[in-house]
Amino acid sequence: MNTQQSVIRLVLILGVVIFFCLQGFVAPQLMAQVNGPQSEGKKNTDQLMKTGPLNIKEKIAVLVFLSWLWLSIVVLVYLLIQKIREADRLHEIKYFESSRTANKHQR
Repeated sequence: MNTQQSVIRLVLILGVVIFFCLQGFVAPQLMAQVNGPQSEGKKNTDQLMKTGPLNIKEKIAVLVFLSWLWLSIVVLVYLLIQKIREADRLHEIKYFESSRTANKHQR
């Protein structure tokens, strides 16, 4: 049962990561389809927007930042899972109940 749970967790985590990674690739294509082709006569030079990184250094900086962000999220979730397992283990051996009953007997 434990291996099934770990496989399910792995699949869910990979699904979420892939979903969010694909957002960057799919969203611009959908926006291009919604906006349709624009002719050069319609372009307004007053409303220019910087849509993304212009050179390779900026692209790499964005990728490094996003990688660091996701890595830190995964590490924090892993630590949270370990803390929950430790608390469950202490609850199973009745660690918390023994300290409560000891305090009651001392009074």
